[in-house]
Amino acid sequence: TMRLAQRLKEGLLDVGARLVTPLDPALSGGVCIAAVPRAQRRALFDALYREHGIIGAPTGGLRLSPHLYNTDAHVDRAVEAVRRHAALLA
Repeated sequence: TMRLAQRLKEGLLDVGARLVTPLDPALSGGVCIAAVPRAQRRALFDALYREHGIIGAPTGGLRLSPHLYNTDAHVDRAVEAVRRHAALLA
């Protein structure tokens, strides 16, 4: 899960997201939180779920937590979904 979380964090940075979670895996575990303005959160969460089947939590921004049952392809799909809605990150 640490490897997947690191892949997710790096992918979100590539998309232009600002991470709330530290990039250092020793400081963040398997959790990844990207900053999303409060006014945009609902629109982003709705779009990720409705259009991409991705569920996150609005805790402090966009919270995604890959687990053992996730794959690189799942993480890449999540990053691509956020890329499509990157305008909501600012």
